[in-house]
Amino acid sequence: MNTWVLPDNARLRELLAFFEFDVSRAKAGEDASIDSGLPLEPVAGDFTGGQFYLCGEASSERPVLYASSEGQAGLVANNLREAVELVVGLPHWRDCLTFADFERKSAPTSRQSEAARLLALELPAQEVLLARLHAAVLRSAPDYVFRDETGEYEGL
Repeated sequence: MNTWVLPDNARLRELLAFFEFDVSRAKAGEDASIDSGLPLEPVAGDFTGGQFYLCGEASSERPVLYASSEGQAGLVANNLREAVELVVGLPHWRDCLTFADFERKSAPTSRQSEAARLLALELPAQEVLLARLHAAVLRSAPDYVFRDETGEYEGL
C-alpha cells in the first residue's frame, strides 16, 4: 500500500507547528492505548499538550486519533494526509466540535496557501473538511476509545 508521508522540510515543519501540528512535539504517552489493541504511533503534538497518533500497523493506511490534554480523544481523520488537510484547511477544527453552530468560512491565508504548496496538496473546501471530521469522530467508539495512565478519555 502506498501511504502518504510528510515531506521533510524545515519551513513546512514551522508552518505545521503554527497550525498546532508540531512534529517536534510527538511523544508517546505513558500506557497510551485504544480498545482495539492496534498500535499507536505519535506523529505530532499541539501547544496545549494534545497528541496526534497514527493508529495501526505501519504497512497499512492508518486513521489519525487526537488525544487532548483535557481528557477527550477520538478519530479526526482517515489517514495522515486528511489530518494535515484538516489542521491546515480548518485551523479552528476543535471549535467546530465544541460549538454546535460554529462554522467560520474564510479565504485561505498566505500560511495555508504556502503549507498546501509545500505539501503538494489542494485543500478541500471547509465544508468537506468539516464533514470528514464529524464522520471520523462518530467512528471513534468502540474500537478507538483512548486511554492512558490517567484512565479512559471522553469522546471528542
